[in-house]
Amino acid sequence: MKNCTRCADCCTNPNMPIALYPNEIVRIKRNAKPKGEWIGLMLYGKNNIFSKSYCFKIRHEGKTRKVYFGIIYNAQGRCPFLKGRNQCRIYMHRPTGCRSFYCKDRLTMQDINKDQKRYREQAQYILKVREWNRHFTNGAIRDFEEFIGFKSGIRAVRTKNFVKGR
Repeated sequence: MKNCTRCADCCTNPNMPIALYPNEIVRIKRNAKPKGEWIGLMLYGKNNIFSKSYCFKIRHEGKTRKVYFGIIYNAQGRCPFLKGRNQCRIYMHRPTGCRSFYCKDRLTMQDINKDQKRYREQAQYILKVREWNRHFTNGAIRDFEEFIGFKSGIRAVRTKNFVKGR
């Protein structure tokens, strides 16, 4: 947003999970510097609109788990792309969740219109997740990726409740 006040509310709120879509994973991996372990599969235990839309079921360590591709916050509950003076290192390539964060300065129709392609991709992904979950029996992450036609390279479930150590 052009009126960003750099309050970093969208970057320091571990209760607002930043789910990533396949196209965002590719774009961020290509453009993020330095590269590092900032993305993973995250466990999600709540049953709400977020889990129904973004979390896909897989078999992990012998149990059915709800997980999503997401940005891993650091131990202080901050996005790993947030640098000094609350500046985003991937601002031009930030995820849809960051772009649409409702803050003091509000999301404008101009912002929404500019990102229509991303919102369409997000909607298509949500439909695929729901279809997968409806027919889920016993698949691993590679089965889900084959279903949606995307290879993330991610294998490990790395965090619980969005922030390491919680």
